[in-house]
Amino acid sequence: MKNLGLVVLAALLAAVTVQCLTYIIDGLSWVCYLGEYSKTSPDISNSGLGGWMILIPVAGALAGVLLIKCGKKWLTPLSAVIMTGTGFPFGVEGVLASGLFISGDRQLLKAAVIAAGLACLLNIPLAAVVLVFELGFIELSLFNVLAIVLAAGIGALCRVILVGWDTILPVERVPGLKIDLLYACFVTGIIVFLFGWLMTWLIKMLEKIRFQRTWLPVAAAIIIGYLGWQRPEGLGTGNYFIPALSSGAINLQILLGLSLVRLAMLILAAGSGAPGRELIISPLILIGATLGMASLLLVSMIVGIYDVTPELAAVVGIAAMLTGRLPVIFAALIFSIELTHQWMVIIPVIAALIPAMLLRSVIVRNGTN
Repeated sequence: MKNLGLVVLAALLAAVTVQCLTYIIDGLSWVCYLGEYSKTSPDISNSGLGGWMILIPVAGALAGVLLIKCGKKWLTPLSAVIMTGTGFPFGVEGVLASGLFISGDRQLLKAAVIAAGLACLLNIPLAAVVLVFELGFIELSLFNVLAIVLAAGIGALCRVILVGWDTILPVERVPGLKIDLLYACFVTGIIVFLFGWLMTWLIKMLEKIRFQRTWLPVAAAIIIGYLGWQRPEGLGTGNYFIPALSSGAINLQILLGLSLVRLAMLILAAGSGAPGRELIISPLILIGATLGMASLLLVSMIVGIYDVTPELAAVVGIAAMLTGRLPVIFAALIFSIELTHQWMVIIPVIAALIPAMLLRSVIVRNGTN
């Protein structure tokens, strides 16, 4: 009972913390890029700063590195907040995970914090539970399952109270399930999975760099800043653009910024060892969704399907990206349902996950991931 009491407390703190972190990070981005403050997610692409934008991620990285070099471990989350708020493409859950050392060696509390935080942040309580176990945060046992379900439930309840129960990626219509559509989803799953696997491989390559490792985030920030100058929608959390995914109101340039440019930024940021890389989930939503939209819509045009909706393409891409970047299968499937509140997406998502699962099994067998 004592452990359950601690789980409840940890879940409550995690849920409140992710909401506070969201406001703080968004507010910092508003101030740095737009010169004003708001609680809403900022549209950094309208900053109008031009080349001066390069300096903001660099300044944030310098501040973050100096905080870490102070030798105070408890300053790591603050460093993650500053770097994310000034343009590093991490999510709030990464900032939350950067402070898990506070729990010491209590794996149950760490898992509860992650489950509650994700449930409150993304409205995915069931997927959060499965994700915690698939990622190995905690061993599978009856007590642990009950504890994590309780934590995720508390996180979801806090979201209802603080934000509401609205879905992150609403899907109003799922096209008729024809064999051509499932084939297009199958091919899309391969394409997006390979991007996710490539991301993982490149991050591991960058992590092998040991020369001036402490200052590597600053070097990464220079490139991130330059890329952000060219495609500013790739900077920061990118939460402003998530509602546009379901409406399809994204032009080709923004699609490029949210997919390939953000992918490059995330590889640099995570590979440099910047705080906030500890858990990468929400950045994969934007990257996977936009890659899925581009891939599925292109494949659909090739095979002659013209009724594919942007939101379906987005959720198929998200599921494939999660499986490509992380060793998860069931969490990706449940994630797609909870993210959309639409059960009918399950068949197209399964069609995309089948090749992803097969490719992952081959990669794991060969020891290349």
